Amino acid sequence: MRSFAVTREYDVPPEVAFDVFTNSARYPDYTPIRRCVLEHAGREAPDGVGAVRALFAGPRPTRERVLEYEHPRRFGFEIVSGAPVRSYHGRLRFDPTGSGCRVTYEVELDPIVTGTGPAVAAGFRTAIELLMRIAGPEARRRQRADSS
Repeated sequence: MRSFAVTREYDVPPEVAFDVFTNSARYPDYTPIRRCVLEHAGREAPDGVGAVRALFAGPRPTRERVLEYEHPRRFGFEIVSGAPVRSYHGRLRFDPTGSGCRVTYEVELDPIVTGTGPAVAAGFRTAIELLMRIAGPEARRRQRADSS
C-alpha cells in the first residue's frame, strides 16, 4: 500500500474550490479529461455519495465511485476500474484560510503488479499536482463569473 498527500492554497472560498474539484460534468472544460459520463447519480447531488463517474482521458475510462460528499468540506472516492491498481482511495479536504482555502488531496493505493508501487504512485502524484495547478485559474474564473 502506498500513500501520499498534495496540498495547495487557493484564493477562493472552499465552496468554489469544492465545485472545481468535484463537479465532473465540468472536468472537460479545464482538465485533460475529454469526456465524463455520470453512470449513476449520487444521492444528495449528481456527484454525491453513490455516484459512479466514467472519466475519459483516452479511449478507455477510469471509473470512480463517490464514497464521501460533505459540501464544501470533504470529498472521497475510490477507483473501481480502469487504473493499474487493486485499490485506490482519494480524499480531498477543503479547509478555510484567512484569504481562501487550503485543499489537501490524500491518496492510498495498492498497485496490481508487485514492485510497481513507486512508479504507479509517482504517476498519480504527477497527475494530481497538475490538477492542483490548473484548478487555481479555473477557481478564480468561476468566482469572477459567480460574482458578476
